[in-house]
Amino acid sequence: MKKYLFASICFVLFLAQAPAQKRTVSGLWSGVLTTGGLESTTGYRLELWLEQKGKHIRGKSYLHLGKGEIVEMSLKGTMYHDRSMYINEFEFIGKEGQAPPPYFRTYQIIHNNGIWDTNLQGYWQEITPQVFSKKRQLGKLLLKKADGSKA
Repeated sequence: MKKYLFASICFVLFLAQAPAQKRTVSGLWSGVLTTGGLESTTGYRLELWLEQKGKHIRGKSYLHLGKGEIVEMSLKGTMYHDRSMYINEFEFIGKEGQAPPPYFRTYQIIHNNGIWDTNLQGYWQEITPQVFSKKRQLGKLLLKKADGSKA
């Protein structure tokens, strides 16, 4: 009996000393951002470059509109204990002569970190003073870790 108790204690101490797996969203994520409402399946390619430090997230979004046109925005947000994130675009980073988009977006995302599938999925919406306007743009997003990313 003492052998089992000693072995159990050693095993628990070993597990306590083992480094915890880092569950960070840092890195490049790529996927689709749908437009035209929550039921829409059409959209644009979206890439998010995220850097997580504790609960704080910063990064950039790259929305590919086609024909080489990319809308680049700066992001900042928060990661919560349930792996959900609230992220806002706050700055347009345009090339010379590129018109800014008509609005900034806010993202509500969950980080699904499973054994077989790791992804970011959630919703986005246009930031406007008219919160309940029927013209307000919104949609879904689903992103996977880009190949070669260390996130």
